[in-house]
Amino acid sequence: MSPSAEDLYERGLSLTNQRSFGDARAVLDEAAARASDPDLAARIVGTRAYVLTQLGERELAESTCRHALEDARISAHTRGVLAGQLGTIFMHAGALEDANR
Repeated sequence: MSPSAEDLYERGLSLTNQRSFGDARAVLDEAAARASDPDLAARIVGTRAYVLTQLGERELAESTCRHALEDARISAHTRGVLAGQLGTIFMHAGALEDANR
């Protein structure tokens, strides 16, 4: 039996926290492909965006986060998580004014 999107997300999050960003990206990509719940999919995007930032792909991280924020199906809580991730992306880039928006 294949791991669920939630299981893969948890694994990707653990790899992210271990700073194994390349491995985390691969696992989060697989989780995203399996996610059907909009909130889970958006949380995966947020974590993946952080990983992308750590891998030097800030513009892709920002655009995927912004795209996920446009999804009207996500909850207010998930929207807040994504907004926080976007702020983190800006902070890592030194764009403090953008991070405070």
